[in-house]
Amino acid sequence: MSKPIGWPWIGLGFSLPANAPEVFRDWTRLYGEVLRIRAGWYNWVIVSSPEASAKTSSKPPLPYGQELVSGGLRMFTMPYGPKWRTYRTIVHQLVSTKMTMTFIPSQEYETATWTKRAFYGHVRRMSMSILSTSTLGRRIHTADHADIKRAGESSKLLGRITRAGVFVEDEVPPLLRLPVWLQQSYKKAKEYSKVLLDGKLHNWNRLQVEVNNGTCIPCFSRTLVESDFREQGLVEADAAWIVGGLVEAGSETTSVTLLNVILHLAAYPAAQAAAAAEGAAVVPPTS
Repeated sequence: MSKPIGWPWIGLGFSLPANAPEVFRDWTRLYGEVLRIRAGWYNWVIVSSPEASAKTSSKPPLPYGQELVSGGLRMFTMPYGPKWRTYRTIVHQLVSTKMTMTFIPSQEYETATWTKRAFYGHVRRMSMSILSTSTLGRRIHTADHADIKRAGESSKLLGRITRAGVFVEDEVPPLLRLPVWLQQSYKKAKEYSKVLLDGKLHNWNRLQVEVNNGTCIPCFSRTLVESDFREQGLVEADAAWIVGGLVEAGSETTSVTLLNVILHLAAYPAAQAAAAAEGAAVVPPTS
């Protein structure tokens, strides 16, 4: 495992570079697919290929960023272990081939709806609605829908706390030995925790009401509500984080990808024309 040059003891310092993806790509070309860097107290492993991922073991401990803010329930930063595997088993029920085939009617409908409207806000609406329909059994009709706002706030907050250096206690663990009132990030982390959990529970509690009164259409979360997830050692908060994470992460990555495709196609007309020709060859345009 290669290691780029850094400062003694603290390596790169107490945070990652501002343009970290570009820097990591350059280092990968220089040092290989698995890099070990030091940022503050911890060693970080940067993995740049599926093959290299087999060489990693778990994720860095984040007493504040994972345990305190998300209650240890965020799958993205959860250490590999029995609970992570239970989450993965449940999530894979949604991304199985059989289940994803059921998304097609919703995808076709939402795409047709989107193409008649201004693109930026409705790319986000379309992406959110597809994930929300398949996961929660609920369409998102407008770009200013409250669920989109909640998901956006949650995604921004999670993106903020995932960056290295946000909580000094994560970077310098001995600070955790101090009384809570002396830990400078504790109050802020508890506020973040409440915002995130309230947002996740809002969708989950609403979903349970709809399932109980018979108004929830068939979807992944209805199956989860009616399942034996408690017998797998999970509680309501686990289910809320699983469901919320699927909708938020899935819709965000989908919309960002589509917006980048549109941006690049607009910048390169020749590529746009070639893509349009390929599409027309498979699905002829209607008059």
